[in-house]
Amino acid sequence: METEIKLQYGKKPDKFKQDYWEMSPELQEEYKKWQEINIRENIFSRNQPLVYRRASDNKMIAEYNDGRIELID
Repeated sequence: METEIKLQYGKKPDKFKQDYWEMSPELQEEYKKWQEINIRENIFSRNQPLVYRRASDNKMIAEYNDGRIELID
């Protein structure tokens, strides 16, 4: 599945063009995974870190394309 998503980078696949709330629960899960991969690839392609708050310890994290993870707080 990842290969299919990478080939469609930046373009929403036709199966996700319907409204999120009209999708089946299985398709909603697949859409969430597609969004995560698409956003991550988009940010990394611009040489920017992915910044988020880690739920386990509530720390701000910067994740880089090379796998490096830095604490911001």
